[in-house]
Amino acid sequence: MIENSREITPRHVRRPSAMIPLISVALDDLFGKYTVPTTELFGNGDGDRRRIAFLYGDNGSGKTTALKLIYAALSNERNAGLRGYLARTKFSTMTLTFADGQTITITKDGGELSGPFWYIFAGPRVNDRLHFRLNEHGRVGRESKDAILTLNEHLSILCSTIVFVNDQRTIRSNYQPWDVRSYLNARLERGRHNSAEVYSPALRPDIDTVVGSGLDHLLDETHRLFVSKAITGNVEANHSSGQIYLNIARTLSRPSGVDYSPGNSDSGLFKDRIQILEHQLGVYEKYRIIEGQPLKEIGSVVRKTPARAMAQLMDVIEPYIASLEKRVDANRQLLDMAFQFEHNVNAFLTRKRMNFTLESGIQFVDDSGDIIEPQDLSSGERHLLYLFSASLLSRERNSIIIVDEPELSLNYKWQRLLVGALLEIAGEGAQFLMATHSFEIISKYKDAVHALDPRS
Repeated sequence: MIENSREITPRHVRRPSAMIPLISVALDDLFGKYTVPTTELFGNGDGDRRRIAFLYGDNGSGKTTALKLIYAALSNERNAGLRGYLARTKFSTMTLTFADGQTITITKDGGELSGPFWYIFAGPRVNDRLHFRLNEHGRVGRESKDAILTLNEHLSILCSTIVFVNDQRTIRSNYQPWDVRSYLNARLERGRHNSAEVYSPALRPDIDTVVGSGLDHLLDETHRLFVSKAITGNVEANHSSGQIYLNIARTLSRPSGVDYSPGNSDSGLFKDRIQILEHQLGVYEKYRIIEGQPLKEIGSVVRKTPARAMAQLMDVIEPYIASLEKRVDANRQLLDMAFQFEHNVNAFLTRKRMNFTLESGIQFVDDSGDIIEPQDLSSGERHLLYLFSASLLSRERNSIIIVDEPELSLNYKWQRLLVGALLEIAGEGAQFLMATHSFEIISKYKDAVHALDPRS
């Protein structure tokens, strides 16, 4: 029977309407030696301070362990050994606090530093206590099955998506398509690994393994995200198609000689709308988001039409112009995402560039126009793409993105530019928590740096 305290503390759950940011973390008796006092990682307001935080400290100060514990505490990734990691890692208590006052406290039984533990939820969204016992092998086993199922439900409410990019550039995530096991299993199916290698707990693939599987996988997922957004945008635009055809029917059914123009009777403003659309479509066509439209030809005809015929011409063309405006508006977010991703990637590349269209996906070409495969990019370029793709994918999912040593393989110029690019690509829906040794990375974000100087 699972031990819990629901008789004492009634379970209460309320789903939020939007992401509630993580604010602070506290760790007691880390490694049995150190106490990390309550650290306000993220500011509680607007701007970058709410979205980025750095753990900074000497080797052995517990930065990476702290990141792993935070991921294990917040992730509802299944069959990943996360509760076992919490049980094995030496600490007495860890508390995570969100902006709305919601807390998650993990505390070991009887003042011990390892072994069975409690999850204690307190706050406006979830109130509950769950106990996790260990089996004879020292693992969280079947005895805690019910508690694990309930825990996963609670964590899905408090943190919809959490991503951990470790120093080997493998991704762990509670969102299954991004998790390392997904693409390693895909490689297993293609015969590139044996099963022992894929499922070994000690699996630490080198960068070539990651690029051959993880980066390809992330780039494919990035392309799928763009395609999905395009489909959604076009569906939204098509919701107004009935009204557009109704306008056409009304136009054709009106008696001749009636001077009526649906939408706008001002011919000058109508021409301006077409000119603006021509400019906009040029950008959309670059990414093949909207293409094949004869708008330039129509614009040329409109500009040559005598004033006496403009009212009738506007009646006929207005529904088409209105439909294009709907498609442009519906796909504006997709265009912004595509531009920000391409612009930021190419700002780092030299003598090569990334091209993207909905049709062909993501491709890299050199100055001669020859295609470059992802595995042929430099180590630093691959690391950048890994981080950029993970950030873009997290944009729509209100994510916490944890990155260990983001400076790996990056020169000092790239390190200075990295965080700004990640924040732009990820948009407002993500928080970044990073552990770093790089002065170049933290120099622009001094208010977001938290030196880990654990107290004995």
